[in-house]
Amino acid sequence: MDQADATSHTGSTDTSEQVVLADFQGLEIDTRLFNDVHFGRAARLVPSCDVWAPFPRLPAELRLKIWMHFLRRHRMIEVSLYPPDDDDASTYPDDPGRLADLIKSRYYRERNSLGNLVSGRRYKILIDDNGFAASLNPLLWVNAESRQTALDFYRIHLPFPGLDGKQLLYLNPEFDVVSVQEVFVLRGNRYTSRAGAITIDFLCDIRAYDPRHKGLANLILPGSSTHSLFDHEDYWCFNYEIRDRPRIEPFTLDLIHPVAVTSFSAILRSGLRSVVCNIPFRSPEGTRDFTFSPPGDLAIHPHFAWTHPLRRRGIPVGAFDWFETDPRPGVEMDNFMVNFTENPYLIASSWKKLEEQFGIRERANDDGFHLYISPTLRWELEDEEPENRVLFRTLKLCKWSRAALLRHLGWEAKVWAEQYPHIGEASDNPGPFISPGRSGTMGDATNSGTLDTVPRTAIGMWLFPVEAFNETNVRYAQDNGIGSKRSTIFDLSAIRPALYLFELGD
Repeated sequence: MDQADATSHTGSTDTSEQVVLADFQGLEIDTRLFNDVHFGRAARLVPSCDVWAPFPRLPAELRLKIWMHFLRRHRMIEVSLYPPDDDDASTYPDDPGRLADLIKSRYYRERNSLGNLVSGRRYKILIDDNGFAASLNPLLWVNAESRQTALDFYRIHLPFPGLDGKQLLYLNPEFDVVSVQEVFVLRGNRYTSRAGAITIDFLCDIRAYDPRHKGLANLILPGSSTHSLFDHEDYWCFNYEIRDRPRIEPFTLDLIHPVAVTSFSAILRSGLRSVVCNIPFRSPEGTRDFTFSPPGDLAIHPHFAWTHPLRRRGIPVGAFDWFETDPRPGVEMDNFMVNFTENPYLIASSWKKLEEQFGIRERANDDGFHLYISPTLRWELEDEEPENRVLFRTLKLCKWSRAALLRHLGWEAKVWAEQYPHIGEASDNPGPFISPGRSGTMGDATNSGTLDTVPRTAIGMWLFPVEAFNETNVRYAQDNGIGSKRSTIFDLSAIRPALYLFELGD
């Protein structure tokens, strides 16, 4: 197959994409994206009218509906939190013995324009790669009417600490999902717990600037063992790949201000509606293929999990649609044997311990809160190789571009072809499974003919309810069962996850 054949799914490619694909000639590369089908990328390429003169003459109620239709979109906003430049032990104490100093400090003494106490801490909020500009909705500058509508919709106007109100983060708690990445401070051979305190201060400040006094409803946290809000005495060593790194001090209520304890308790009880813990699939090659053994079959079979989501990259503010269940075909077949770099069961256990510290012993079944595990694939691994960084600089490609994604899809095809060159036809005795090759994937023989009709590759995030990770769904547990600090493999084929599907640029 020549290079043109390799990209026949998307038609002709431009010169830069041809260069990007040069290493993958002769491979079948399916570059179709479910994102493009859902968001109608082809339709957006049709020229449209940028100006419609009669719009100002429409009734005000109709104009408002049009503004709101534009505003009512889910957004994910990725932020990094840093300690203040003048950070010291009196800012975020390292031990409970400094609690008295914390109470007497200048923090949580000032009130904002809403009359609510704010932390007063000068932690830093960073949104990388011009993401802050992307967080500002264009309706803020169209006209006075659109600006007021946008300001009312994004009812939380959070000042960036230390900038005297010159920079605001506009949030709508019901539609915006904030993904928090933390920066840790190493003291001796231990990371301090101040990063957890900074996260709590950040969430308390969001609540303080909410006129409805609810705060953020949807939060994404890194599910790794370096997250400072989790119980590290139990949680730290299960990821044996990082067990020799410096420990993180256990998080306790004595390390945060009493006002923050009260505010964060209220956030946990009635503010937060979902917490998503983001974890990577275990994939040494950075691809979506894995091997399995069907029940009663000792042979090792390869499988390409087309529906495993690829992590979103690029500007850290992006619109997405939230599916209650992933509609793509083949999801159940791709999840009958899944393995992660982190153990979801331990994440759930650690979150429960955090809630207990803040007085939440049990949650009612109908309280509306959900803890999710979100597995994704970190597809940046391949383009971080030195030769690829040179290629990307030469072509002036950013980490998120369609050409960059195309190169990753080519990398996956290359790895599959090298590891499983014999795969191409169904086996003589497949049992309930077939392996017709990477293009057709493994699955139920009655459904295999329809799998290629719909693009299954998606840039997005799965949301599995934490209840899915129980003893019933364990396929294999290394060492001491589901609570092991080593590898646990789950069968999630009976669970249909929710999906964040991101809108992609051209």
